[in-house]
Amino acid sequence: MNKMNKLVSVILGLVSLGAASVMAHTPYVLPNAFSTSKGKQVTAVASFTEKYFVPDFKIESDDFHLILPDGTEADYKNVGVFAQLTILESDLETEGTYRLSTGDRLGRKFKMMKLEDGWDYVRRGMGEHSPETEVPEGVQVEEFQSQTVAVAYVSKGAPTQEALEQKGTGLEIVPLTHPSEIYLDDGFEFQLTFNGEAVGKHEVKVYREGGSYEDPEYEKIATTNKKGKVLLSFDEPGVYLLMTRHQDLAPEGSETPYRSYTISLTFEVQR
Repeated sequence: MNKMNKLVSVILGLVSLGAASVMAHTPYVLPNAFSTSKGKQVTAVASFTEKYFVPDFKIESDDFHLILPDGTEADYKNVGVFAQLTILESDLETEGTYRLSTGDRLGRKFKMMKLEDGWDYVRRGMGEHSPETEVPEGVQVEEFQSQTVAVAYVSKGAPTQEALEQKGTGLEIVPLTHPSEIYLDDGFEFQLTFNGEAVGKHEVKVYREGGSYEDPEYEKIATTNKKGKVLLSFDEPGVYLLMTRHQDLAPEGSETPYRSYTISLTFEVQR
């Protein structure tokens, strides 16, 4: 191993520790019910967390919204922002499937360096005064900004398809199995896309409510195929969170040339 490879290996070890603290918190939206026959409203908790689904940091967004069963976008009836969590409430006036979303939320800016296996963090820790890792000579370093979004689906009566249609921009989880019809024996199939194009050979992670109490802690890792698709299987019913991150170019006119995109989907697996 030459000196450059040794240095990169050391940096990867150091940065992995920093990345764990910088990016461990994941956004989520957790509704009080995923399916209802006669419910008149839905209430959801939105937060950043490391332990699913224990709220840690509130989510603030200029883009809180939901998609109605007819596919149109609407505001929540009530939004309450507290120190560790945000409450989102909406009436369920019509039957069908609703998509609850935090909307795209821009966060902190940071530097990343381009290594052989992808982008990794330059600065360790959360604060702007955290020490920077030494960057090998000739390694590309770029400015990034985080962009996060968390979604969940709720159906009143029979599930419908219109709320499952995606925008075709940014990082998106496109359900191929309806999120209100995920059963233990059948699993959950979805496609991961970025700007409407399939993201193939990409790692996604799945966590289960209460999974941190299991031994070992529950975490499922899967990889999309060439078409960006995955069929997830489950060993027991419950509430799950699917999440992934992807670094790519930022939209034209953004404050940084690159963004680190994070998306999560909370869903229920039924028996």
